[in-house]
Amino acid sequence: MKTAKKNLLKFVIFTFVVSAYVLSCSPKAQEAERAKPEVPMVATNDVSLVSLYKKPFADFQFTEKYLAKNSTDLKSEALLLMKIGNVVGDEIAVDTANGLYNQSEEKTVSNKLNMADSQYLVLIEQQSDAALSSGLDETEKTVLADTQRINMIIDQNSGPTQMVTSATAFALQLSIADQMIANVLHQIENTELFPELKTQVLAELSAQTTEQLKSPKELSVQLAGVKTLTQAIAILKNYVTVNQTVLTPEDVQDLANAEKLGKLTDNIHDGESALAALAMAWSMLDAEERKVSFKSANEELYDFLRKKDDKEIQCLIREKSCGIFKKIVLKVGVFPALKDYGLGNIQNDINAGGIAGVTAVVQTQCALQITTLGTQIKEKIKVSITEKLTGLHEFKAKFKLIIGDGLASTIGTNTPDLFENDDFEQMFKTAYNQAENLSPKNLETQFILVEKMLQFMKRGTPLTSAPQSEDIKTVLKANEPRFYVHPTPNENGDVITRAKDQAWSLMFYSKMIQQLADWKTTPYDIGITKYVAQDFITEFQSEELKKQLFPKAELVGMALSLAAQTLKQMYTDKSPIYLLDKNNNRVSIETYLQENFDSTSNIVVHAAVSDLQNGVLIDKARLSDITLMMEAMSLFYKATDGIDKSASESLKDPALRTEVLNARKQIRLVIMTLGNFISNQLVDKEKNLYTELNFQTEVKVATDSSSEYARAIDALLTAYNLTGIDIYKFTAIELYYTLNRKFYSPTLKFYRASLTKEQNTVQRQHVLEVLSSVIGIRKYLGITSQIQFDRIFENWYASILM
Repeated sequence: MKTAKKNLLKFVIFTFVVSAYVLSCSPKAQEAERAKPEVPMVATNDVSLVSLYKKPFADFQFTEKYLAKNSTDLKSEALLLMKIGNVVGDEIAVDTANGLYNQSEEKTVSNKLNMADSQYLVLIEQQSDAALSSGLDETEKTVLADTQRINMIIDQNSGPTQMVTSATAFALQLSIADQMIANVLHQIENTELFPELKTQVLAELSAQTTEQLKSPKELSVQLAGVKTLTQAIAILKNYVTVNQTVLTPEDVQDLANAEKLGKLTDNIHDGESALAALAMAWSMLDAEERKVSFKSANEELYDFLRKKDDKEIQCLIREKSCGIFKKIVLKVGVFPALKDYGLGNIQNDINAGGIAGVTAVVQTQCALQITTLGTQIKEKIKVSITEKLTGLHEFKAKFKLIIGDGLASTIGTNTPDLFENDDFEQMFKTAYNQAENLSPKNLETQFILVEKMLQFMKRGTPLTSAPQSEDIKTVLKANEPRFYVHPTPNENGDVITRAKDQAWSLMFYSKMIQQLADWKTTPYDIGITKYVAQDFITEFQSEELKKQLFPKAELVGMALSLAAQTLKQMYTDKSPIYLLDKNNNRVSIETYLQENFDSTSNIVVHAAVSDLQNGVLIDKARLSDITLMMEAMSLFYKATDGIDKSASESLKDPALRTEVLNARKQIRLVIMTLGNFISNQLVDKEKNLYTELNFQTEVKVATDSSSEYARAIDALLTAYNLTGIDIYKFTAIELYYTLNRKFYSPTLKFYRASLTKEQNTVQRQHVLEVLSSVIGIRKYLGITSQIQFDRIFENWYASILM
């Protein structure tokens, strides 16, 4: 605790010392301090281009002729134009920037992300695992208990069906079954059950019982209308085929015999054919049935057939096969009797008896089915529920794939563009461009930006050398310092940690904080954040699945965690940012905050930025790295404005919230000290700008780039806007005047890109680089300089928009 208090005290002292130093350089300071030649108290006059050159400004025809038609970097142009459009509120510029960005996307060679490899889906799976397991377990218990209740309802209503016998009329059997099903459905409908189970059982029960009783009902209707045994047998055979009824060999033989009897009956036309049909009928009956069917109808015929053995009966059935024997029999006694009875009556009797026999068979089979209807229903429900529960447990294992497939269908592709490569600057810059140009309608980009945050995190190097957890939740929560080491060593085999890679990582994560901020409206509000897991899952319903897959409050927490990892790295001994004492000795922020560091005698007022080589700071500080780092830190500061209103769970941790708020304060201080370095060490008395300082040799390299002047102006205005300290604004104005004096070309009617390189045209990107960086200075200029500013840029800007 003492250490923490001492560090806090150091920070307060540090802030006071730096502020006092800077304020001593401002116009509000004492007269003696104002006399210091290196500090401008009042900006010198701007150069008048009109007085120096004849027709110094480009008209539209000139810009159309000399503005390069081909773009060198569409993505950068889009980013710069977007920045200008946002500053001046120019919707045409914003639309043009979006158009340029879309063109750049078409030309980009990208790599694809397979949804199965999505790190964000892994995170969703990790976050949902416990709740999903618990939910599935509760669902299983509820489903099994409710299934027992459903079985009780079925048992309570099965009494009447169990009383059905083969003697029960066919129509009555079906009526009893229908009533039983209606009662079961009604009671289930009015019983409080697990909703999905009730819906499933009602649907399946209705469908199953309808299907079970469909064939018997159709058979009943069909048999009611038949006239011949042949028709009845045809209906019965179709029933057997449709219902895939398994027949015993005896059943098969009986059906074949009945079919043969029907054909013989249909063919009755004389006594001989009538006797054949009767003999066939006789062969199919047992002794008792023969008495009932034959003796009661014609005792003489009964006695005649009773005296025949099986061979003789078969002879009669085959009609003409028996020759003389059959003819004698017919003529002697049987034929006259048949003739007297009538051939038509014989046909009718056989058909009626046969149809009654078929009906009895069907009635018996239906009775067996109806008496076991309740058992059959329960068994089918058991099978269905078992499959459902098995599917639920399989669902848990397939959760990520199911969500991935649903998401792929929603965003329109299963392989969105990842644009990941080994150049961290380009990787983060591309992602930043996507975030800057984000549209509420572009669901693919919204998803891939969230995915990129986690994919890029995996590319970073944690500060510690201890084994790293593969659990994404753990990594995000740990907030361990992380930096981005260039994956390819230089020609000497040195491992380089580039300052610009760290800056661009912070730029991207900060831009994502802006786009995901849950305390204000952003494109994500009407985009992918509206989807919940239940949108993609039909297997079962759950409150857990109705939570957003992309909740802004949690996503902004994730972006904040990743930005914090980069920021924390900048406060370690591996940081590209360092403090400078009055002798330009470098002091890491980590060292400065250590308990044994003497901050009283080692006063620091400047800070600079350098690359690291094999983990050690190089001796050179470059202007481009410093201005980019200031822009990145400023963006984080702006992006987190309002963070205290966030509903993010991660920010509910008081320690983290305090850490974020303190980081915002520290960023202002770092930007201030970086601004001091530019204005005091990279700008000389004549307001010339230097691009590099070597601390070893103390050699400064002057810049001949107008873009670097413009970026320095922008960086100093960033420091001024954050601190309100005038020195940064005055230095920025002086640099703008130097830009006009040294770089403006009356031939090109614009700023030369370089003082040492010839150019015949003006590149589009160069115009945008300069304008986007110096546009902020305009409001601080005098009225004459503002008019000159507009004359310089207006037609070049118009040509770009055309």
